This record gives sequence, structure tokens and C-alpha cells, in this order.
Amino acid sequence: MLQDTGSLTIETGKRVKEIFAAGNVYPFANTAIETLALDKKLRKTWGLVGGGLSHQPAALIKAYLYTKLRCHYALLGSMQKSFGIREEHRVSKDLFYAIDNQMRSRELHDKRLVTPTEDNSPYYSFTTDTLLRWVRWNINKFCVGFEMVYSFQDPHFVTWEHTRIMLMFLRCLQFSYAGGLIQKVGGCWRDVRQQPDARQPNGLRRYEGLGFKLTMERYGYAWFLDKIDWNTLTFRQLHAAYMMFNNPSMQTVYRARYHQIRDVRIDFIRVNKAYQWMLEFSAIPTCLDILENYLRELCLCAFRKDVFFHAKSALKPEYLEAALLGEIPLCYDSVNNAMLEDHQPLQLAQGNRLAVKDVHVLFAWLWKSKDDHFERQGWNEKPYRMLFQQSFHAIKTARGKAGARKWRQELKRSFLGSHWILPYPHSRGFIRKDKEEKQFIWWPSAHQGLIRYYAKSR
Repeated sequence: MLQDTGSLTIETGKRVKEIFAAGNVYPFANTAIETLALDKKLRKTWGLVGGGLSHQPAALIKAYLYTKLRCHYALLGSMQKSFGIREEHRVSKDLFYAIDNQMRSRELHDKRLVTPTEDNSPYYSFTTDTLLRWVRWNINKFCVGFEMVYSFQDPHFVTWEHTRIMLMFLRCLQFSYAGGLIQKVGGCWRDVRQQPDARQPNGLRRYEGLGFKLTMERYGYAWFLDKIDWNTLTFRQLHAAYMMFNNPSMQTVYRARYHQIRDVRIDFIRVNKAYQWMLEFSAIPTCLDILENYLRELCLCAFRKDVFFHAKSALKPEYLEAALLGEIPLCYDSVNNAMLEDHQPLQLAQGNRLAVKDVHVLFAWLWKSKDDHFERQGWNEKPYRMLFQQSFHAIKTARGKAGARKWRQELKRSFLGSHWILPYPHSRGFIRKDKEEKQFIWWPSAHQGLIRYYAKSR
């Protein structure tokens, strides 16, 4: 429409943004800082599953602190400057001459434009000191929010709900000073929106954001809508399931393995939710028992997922989906049927020179922590191991160390009683391969404990 009238472009720019511009790089624009909001075990596991990309927390903390320092000195050094609004109009030749003719017909072409008085001014006028002090306050507000939640971090466990709040504050920081198109960030700009989704009962999926569009129209400032519990610094239960702060920048980097990264995140959130329920229902033993069983099955399913993900190249296409969902049991017939012909029959570990001769030793190698004498180069941060450690910590918090050890024994009993074809690991890999035939080598579990288990079940 503008082009039809001859107005090609209209560009306005706030000169105050030059305070923060440095080679067209603006403060808090480095989305890698979002990695600081993640649980450290989840971060390491994502790095392993995603293919080795790593964001070092120490370097990111330095980058965050440097950005704050940069803002401080930029504001401090601009107190004696004057800023305004730059406005540029690019018009066609025909429109330019039409405007000129109008100005001449009104005898305004040789007169200076009169600046409106303060009362009739179409814009606000603030002193530099007032404006920059406000900008400093606005930046500090979001920094304090992020740093408060960051300080809550348990050395063993960072809840996903706190991760989401930290992501929220970090994304708000990108727009805390003059500049940026906050309209493009749905989690900040929108209040509620719905999109078609056949998987939902009503055919629509609900998304919620902070609603800055509404509050800016109503108050002239982007206040938060009442969706945050400021006592716990988490999203309120009524809104938590729909808030859009669920995708840290680190997750989007791993495009080639996005689905595996997403699945790890979902399983991590499940453990996190079980942990919260354990704390909420800590006085009800039956509830805790159910949650312990849930965590045990979640860890065992994650183990099967990781086994088949590692052996993905040897799987038949028609078995791939079920295998990567952890739905194929680890018994000889099931695993053998899922393998390509080149990997049939399964090559089983045998002989007197085996590195592992006892299933209990194998269990310790596969499951226990890094504090033991086993080497796990390249697979210590496997998703199932991360989930196991997080689950152990959750139960330890809710039921004490003795309760957590009892749960670990139950997991071991269930594992040995239901998983009979196991990966045969080595210090630098999760599953060994035959040097000549390049087949995966499997450890067959036929032991007295298994025999007694099935004798008892009959």
C-alpha cells in the first residue's frame, strides 16, 4: 500500500541503541548462555547423544559476567551524551515532487519547520540520566531473577521448572535495553494461542506466553502476567503445562539427532516430575512405592533405548521404531529377529579370556557410578545412566540413603530377571565389535539368579 502511494520505505531507529552496539553484536544475544540453566548431567548427556558439541559452564559464566560488565561501562560512559530518534523516508520521485508542490502551494517551502511545544509534543522527552538509569534498572531486574534461580541449584539436581524460569529471564534480557523485535519471541510476546493438533482431545494444542503484548498496550511497560509463583520462582500450576519455555538453544543445535535429544529431555522431565511428587506425597508410603516402580521401569526402558540406539546401524528398518522406543525385550529371539542378516545369528561373548565373567560385575560396569574402578570412556554419560543417577538422588532425598539403596537392589533384581542379552562393553565403547566380522558382541545372561527367578515364578 505504501509503495502504491510512492512511499518506498520508512525506517526509524533509536540512537540510544548505539550504547550497546559493538560490531553489531548486542548484549545477551549469545544464546549459548542458556546452557547455564540446564542440569549438569542433562547437559553432558545431550553433548554425548548430540555428537560431542559441548558448552563449558565456566566459559559461559565468564561470558555472562563480561556481558553485565560491558553494559555497566557502556551506560556509565554515555551519561553525558544526548540521544534521539532517527527517522528516514525513502520515496519515489513522483511522490517527492507532489509533496514539494503542496509545500509551495501553501508557501511553506522556504520556511523552517516549527518544533512542537512540550505540551503538544508527539513524543516523550527524558534526560539522559533518567533514561539510562531506567535501562540499568530494567537489565538488573532480569539479571537478578536469573541469578536468584541459578543460586537455588542443587549440586545433584536442577528441576526442569527452575530451568524454564531461568530460560525465561535470559530471553527477556535480550530485550531489556533499547532494541530487538520481542514480537518474534512467542514465549514473551503472546498470552494464549492455539494450534491444530490431532493428538489433542479437542483437536487444538494450547500454548501460553508472558503476554507482553497485552501489558504493553495496557500499561506502556512489559509487566509479567500473573503466571509465576514468586515464592517458588516457578510457573503456576494452572499455566505450567502450556508455557513455551521448553527448548533451550543447546537442544536446537543438534538438528541431526533432534529426536533423540528431545526424548532424553522428556525422560528427564518425567524423573523430575516424579521427584516433585515424591516430595509432595512423602508422608504416603503407597505413593512413594508406586513412584519408585515408575522410576525403575523408566530407567530400564531407557537402557533398552540406548542399547538399540548404539546398534542402530544393524537393525532392520521395520524394527527400528519399536527398538528406539525401548519396546523390544533384550532376549535372544527378539534381538536376533531385529537384526539385519549380516548380523545374524548374534555373536555371543564366550571363552576363558572374557573381561567379564560374572553378571553382577557386568551390572556394576553398566549401571554404577564413576566412583568405581571401571572405565567408561565415551559412554559414562549415556541417557540411561543419567536417569538412573537422578532417580537414585530423588529417592535418596525422599526416603533416605537406605531407601535409595533398596531401590537400586530392586532395579538390579528386575534387570537381571528380564534382560538376558546384554551389551558387552569395553573401556572405550558401550558394545564391543568383532574385529574381523564387525558384528556386535553380546553378553548372554544365563546364571543361577536367573534360574532361581524363573523357578520361583512357576
